[in-house]
Amino acid sequence: MGNKMSDQDQLNDLSDRIEKMIAYVRDCERRLHAGQSVDLTGLDETTIKLCEEIAALPKDIAKPLADRLEVFVAAIDTMAAVLTVKKD
Repeated sequence: MGNKMSDQDQLNDLSDRIEKMIAYVRDCERRLHAGQSVDLTGLDETTIKLCEEIAALPKDIAKPLADRLEVFVAAIDTMAAVLTVKKD
């Protein structure tokens, strides 16, 4: 057996990584509301890598990730709005 992941294993891995990113962004938002600083170093590169991996999947396999990606984008948008308010 090779070490190539099954489609389901890959889907589970990507889903877990999306959930961790959502949790991290939401934690950053909470910290910003509390007046704390946050470290977003690498978030953009991690997001790009994740999106590239999802884009490389067949559409029928990647489709179940769409809803969670929307949640991730919404969390980023919310955090960006907090950053904008804090900056002003």
